[in-house]
Amino acid sequence: MGNEGTVWNSIRYQRDETILREGMQNDCIYIIVEGSVELSSRYSEPRLLGAGQVFGELNLIRRDPSMTVLTKSEVHLKKIRTDAFLESIGNEPLLATVVLESLFSRCRGMNERLQELESKTTHNLILQMNAKRSPKRGVVLRGISSRAKDVLNHRELVMDQFPFRFCRKPDNPGPLASMGNYLLLHDDPPFEISQHHCQLIRKEQKIVLSDSTSRFGTLVDGTAIGRKFSRQEYELSPGTHQIHLGLSSRALYAFEIEIG
Repeated sequence: MGNEGTVWNSIRYQRDETILREGMQNDCIYIIVEGSVELSSRYSEPRLLGAGQVFGELNLIRRDPSMTVLTKSEVHLKKIRTDAFLESIGNEPLLATVVLESLFSRCRGMNERLQELESKTTHNLILQMNAKRSPKRGVVLRGISSRAKDVLNHRELVMDQFPFRFCRKPDNPGPLASMGNYLLLHDDPPFEISQHHCQLIRKEQKIVLSDSTSRFGTLVDGTAIGRKFSRQEYELSPGTHQIHLGLSSRALYAFEIEIG
């Protein structure tokens, strides 16, 4: 519905019509006279434009593949080709001012966004450098055997409460079930897991696995510890360790412990 003889054409759309589709080459500038439209793309959040606002103005500084523009009501637009706009600035100063103000605002917004991203990037680099200088001292538990994975819900467990105890799950766990430093392990007779099987304790800045009460002992990196062995403690150095509860590489519960 263009008006011949004028460079600005009037166009009307009904609600829920697509004016432009993302990826289309667009060589026009649009001013919304009445109504509202939604602009969206895969790279940005949808935004709503209303009367007096402009889209397509970035074509003045670069060929801009259009966003998807959907009408949200009945819409009345003014439309002009980019090359015709540049020629008509002197003839239509009011409309030209609206377009140029929108363009300058968009450019300012993009510059501010770039500065924000640069700031975040610099901040992240500083955090990464600090992390390398100050390595974590966390203790992380992972399951190796299927039962061990199940009891951890197939997730890593970061241990921050010590002593941390590995115990056979009683018939009535009571408050133990909600305590963060108990791992309750289901077992059936003949039991492989003892009621109080073993525990991780912190001695000064060191993490030690202690087993002085279990029936069958614990295998730590291939070393047997327990009450019936000459050794009942094993110091875990920084790095990754494997433990098998019950003194067998085929134990029901096999875990990996990472010391940060």
